[in-house]
Amino acid sequence: MKTIYTILAAFLCISMISCEQKHTITGYIKGIGNDTIYGIHTSLHPDSINRYRGDTELPSFKTVAKNGKFTIDLPLNDLQMIQLIPGKGQVLYPDGNTYWASSKTIDLYITPNEQINISGEFFPDYLSYSISGSELNSQLAEYKKTYIHLLVENTNTST
Repeated sequence: MKTIYTILAAFLCISMISCEQKHTITGYIKGIGNDTIYGIHTSLHPDSINRYRGDTELPSFKTVAKNGKFTIDLPLNDLQMIQLIPGKGQVLYPDGNTYWASSKTIDLYITPNEQINISGEFFPDYLSYSISGSELNSQLAEYKKTYIHLLVENTNTST
């Protein structure tokens, strides 16, 4: 009987360890109203990094902002690279094809159980934002501001 309890306790511990953890991203972006926010993410775990190559699509999700406010709960279990893309960030080429402008995306990295808050404003040529809840993401957002003019120039010359 003692062996059965030991096995059950071990199984319970393994189950709890392997459970996916919830990452919450909340935000407010002035100027997007009730727009759809698309997202892609990929694991940066060494065992997963080679999984998304060539014709394999990255995992994706979407949510709809309500008056610029949104919440995204992602059940993930390791470090993830995430890109959030407001629907208004889509750019139309003269030939009719579309793409997502880098100047209108939010790039971040999420570690287990991290709670991220994004605040920003959507302009015709770019998305300005800041991030709290993660020192790394806060610094990345500030760094992107130093070269956003190059991303805008690239978008404007591509269309």
